[in-house]
Amino acid sequence: MIANFLYRNPRILVLTIVTIVVSGVSSLFVMPRLEDPVLGRRVALVSTVFPGANARRVESLVSLALEERLSGISEIKQVRSNSQSGISNVVIELQDEVYDVESVWTVVRNRLSDAKADLPESCFQPELHVVPLKAFAAIISLQATTPTAGGLADVRRVARLLRAKLVAVSGTERVDTFGDPGEEYLVEIPPTVLTSTGLSTGAIAQQIVAHQADQPAGRLRNGGGDLGLQLQSDPLPLNRIADALITYGRGEVQPLSHLANVKKTRVEPPSNVAIINNRPAIVLGVMVSDDRRIDQWSDRMMTTLDEFAAEYADRITVDVLFSQREHVDRRMQSLLRNLGLGTAAVMGVVLLLMGWRSMVVVAAALPLSALMVLTAMRAMSIPIHQMSVTGLIVALGLLIDNAIVIVENVRTRISEGAKPSQAISNGVRHLAIPLFGSTLTTALAFLPIATLPGPPGEFVGTIAVSVILAISASFLLAMTVIPALMSLLRVEASRGGMLTHGLTITPLRKLYEFSLRIVFRVPILGVLLGVALPIAGFRAAGSLSEQFFPASDRAQIQIEVELPARETLAATRKTVESIRAIVGQAEAVERQHWFLGSSAPTFFYNVVPRRRGTPFYAQAFVDLKSTNDIASLVRTLQAEIDGKVREGRVIVRQLEQGPPFDAPVEVRVLGPDVAVLQELGGKLRLLLGETSNVIHTRSDLEETIPRMSLAVDDAAAQKAGLSRSQIAGLLYTTLEGAPAGAIFENDEEL
Repeated sequence: MIANFLYRNPRILVLTIVTIVVSGVSSLFVMPRLEDPVLGRRVALVSTVFPGANARRVESLVSLALEERLSGISEIKQVRSNSQSGISNVVIELQDEVYDVESVWTVVRNRLSDAKADLPESCFQPELHVVPLKAFAAIISLQATTPTAGGLADVRRVARLLRAKLVAVSGTERVDTFGDPGEEYLVEIPPTVLTSTGLSTGAIAQQIVAHQADQPAGRLRNGGGDLGLQLQSDPLPLNRIADALITYGRGEVQPLSHLANVKKTRVEPPSNVAIINNRPAIVLGVMVSDDRRIDQWSDRMMTTLDEFAAEYADRITVDVLFSQREHVDRRMQSLLRNLGLGTAAVMGVVLLLMGWRSMVVVAAALPLSALMVLTAMRAMSIPIHQMSVTGLIVALGLLIDNAIVIVENVRTRISEGAKPSQAISNGVRHLAIPLFGSTLTTALAFLPIATLPGPPGEFVGTIAVSVILAISASFLLAMTVIPALMSLLRVEASRGGMLTHGLTITPLRKLYEFSLRIVFRVPILGVLLGVALPIAGFRAAGSLSEQFFPASDRAQIQIEVELPARETLAATRKTVESIRAIVGQAEAVERQHWFLGSSAPTFFYNVVPRRRGTPFYAQAFVDLKSTNDIASLVRTLQAEIDGKVREGRVIVRQLEQGPPFDAPVEVRVLGPDVAVLQELGGKLRLLLGETSNVIHTRSDLEETIPRMSLAVDDAAAQKAGLSRSQIAGLLYTTLEGAPAGAIFENDEEL
């Protein structure tokens, strides 16, 4: 028997304990530390641009074609498409049972490549964006020290340098940029030049593209080897564009700079804007690899950031808007604090009731079990995050049960005169099956949570795994190390007082013996008493609110703003300023971080980005001073904003745990007639809007962008030698300007 063997060989017992401590402590220091569990990337968005097409053409020629290509993949759970003017968005959701998601996305990419042949020629290549269900480890903003210190263009250049440094930090997975308006080379051509040369903006754009082509000019072969030939060009992109030779008339040639004004400028209007401290900023979101400790990576990142901020302190202000390090440290402190409090409570109770020898042994069971769990988690590649830590905290109350039972049994046998080795053998043999049964039933109770499929299982499953590992470790210790330790403390039958044998409370003992005698005499009474409390609990459960995932305890909330689809970014910014003023008046609010035209960086794992290039949309995450009564603050802000902001739909949300979702209630109406669907959607929104506790509703079909239709006289156009496509091209180049290709400067496309 292992327990007797350890008792007879104290050195091996000490070696076993030291091994448990060393393996557990080393695992604690090397295991990855994250704030939240890593969820499988089961959702992706396929975006396909179809310039000039209305929503019906986008649906019939693009969305349906892509859905047909994807329909044969069995791992796909659902495909939803949203067709708007000029763009198709197809959302793909995989089955919950799929865990090897990368191989499925590879198949999807191959299908999308093949689907390009089914799409119109003017349609762009479909782009697959797999939604990452994890938050950025750090969100950093860069702003000019003063509104006039170089402007956002200077901030943009510095942000590119900082991005390169952050990418080089060991453990960085990727760095995304937000609020960057982008830059472009603008060629301004006076109308008089177009008239005198007989050129259109499209024709000039084509000649600029031809001039920028950087293609190899062949190879030169000689006796010494081959040399590649490259056409030499000006290293400055602005000069290359300005020097482009434009041919017009009867072979006349002029540099572009003689015909137009060429300059480098910000993209206007910008597609997205970040507003930090009431001023525009460039924001960097840094994501860390899942196999790294967030605290160690954060130290390296902050060192890099401090050095960079000191170098550009006279021009740029660098501010860390969000750091996951703080939340991870709080989880670890919570674990250690609960472990310490649990150990102290156990020591006090056991000392009082069982004596100091039992206290030492039972108290040792808590840290030893926790260290064994950490070792097992390391072997199973389970990182330390809020769910695994929660599992350990839940299991603290279960860890000492086995130890107390085996210690009391062995102590009683020794006190009655049995030899320590005999007491160990008889005690372990007597309790092995009962303790194994109680451990097994507890493990089976948590097993359904551990085996939940899909995102819910990936999120809460580690709670159950931690509990199962903890009670298993407690059982193993109770069968091996704990009885050996108890016997080595040499319990004696006659000597010692309260500190040795514990406090005996005679009235409580007599009351307990009396209750046992009654139950043994009338067994049905014991059954009724045992069933009464569970029945009362089930009845009380009906009056409680039901919520599978609780709200987060993080001192943050989020705000989403959605205006009518016709609104511009300027209108969105005006609305956001009104909301900022309302939110800023709340005493509980510390800072606001706004992102216009696209979703905010993922600051919480299930707040996934859903909007990009949407001028009528804005999102913010708001830092609070404390976690006190966040729900009340959310309700208050929602009521104030709804009463003062009428321009659009504003949602104030408390952060919640669990997989991401668009809304608590989602209704889909299917049918072949869009007009009927739109009518039914309006009636359904009206019905939901009249329902109590419903704040806002929205319908996808109502996000329509106004369009202007031009009636073309085909006969007159034919006489003028113009086709419909040529007329559309002339209108596009006249109203929008013709893109003249891409220029790469410092590995960045402009």
